[in-house]
Amino acid sequence: MSFKNKSFKTSFIVGFSFCAIAILLMVIGFADLGLGMFFFLPLAIGISSGMLPDLKNAIGGTIVALIFASVLLAFTQIEGVICVLMALPILLLCSWIGWGIGRMIRKKNGDENKLQTSFAPFLIFIMATVFELFIGNPFVPSSVSSTVVIDGSASQVYNSIIHVDTVDVETNLLQKIGLPIPRKCILTEEKIGGLRYCEFEEGQIIETIKEIRKNEYLRMEITECKLGKDRNWLKFHEDIYTLNPIGDNQTEIIRTTTYSSNLKPRIYWEYIEALTISSEQDFVFRNLIKDVAKL
Repeated sequence: MSFKNKSFKTSFIVGFSFCAIAILLMVIGFADLGLGMFFFLPLAIGISSGMLPDLKNAIGGTIVALIFASVLLAFTQIEGVICVLMALPILLLCSWIGWGIGRMIRKKNGDENKLQTSFAPFLIFIMATVFELFIGNPFVPSSVSSTVVIDGSASQVYNSIIHVDTVDVETNLLQKIGLPIPRKCILTEEKIGGLRYCEFEEGQIIETIKEIRKNEYLRMEITECKLGKDRNWLKFHEDIYTLNPIGDNQTEIIRTTTYSSNLKPRIYWEYIEALTISSEQDFVFRNLIKDVAKL
């Protein structure tokens, strides 16, 4: 595979051009991170490369184009590295579907191959994007819950949640490639209306206590979220801790994070969002277990 091969070169040029235009439309507000961007764009790229005579080199050109576009997104900080990496599987899957459609079109129409024909599938993305802008791309509410049993009383666990002086356990893989890393939480007042300042390496989250029952329940509204680059496609709403004593010296703790997102297709992004949020919850739980063990 090289740029000397016509199918590779055409597929790369078309694929990168599609991505560059889509990124530009997203930056200026004429495209959302919805079905148009994550389904119909890679589908169009796949159809275009699938119609080329040398499928192997065409697929290679498409993959290199997607890699170049991903590097462009990360280098310009339009999106973070972790966001780009998590988008790649669905982009490749939809491109694969497009390759199949492209091959069927080629078999039906013969060997005719013109550059303008390769660019024609881009109209699929344009029409899908215009339709999405017309009907809107609403945020969909969701939640993620994690549960752990800790050796310690409900009082010990509760106090370790309220005030977190230092979070210093080993970061997980997702955090190493860009997921925000919490480092401490400071509570102003232990009552409804009290503020909890959670410091991250990338910024800060401020939570307001909405409901509190000592050693039992803590519900906080996320009133401010500043974690590096703005994530306009994701909004956090509440952080909820429920404590259930087990026997004399064990406590079950359930943490629920509520949020809403307008990334689509939801069947894919809901799984990815649950993966990242549960990863953050697990990180905090591991630190909580360590803190309670010291008491």
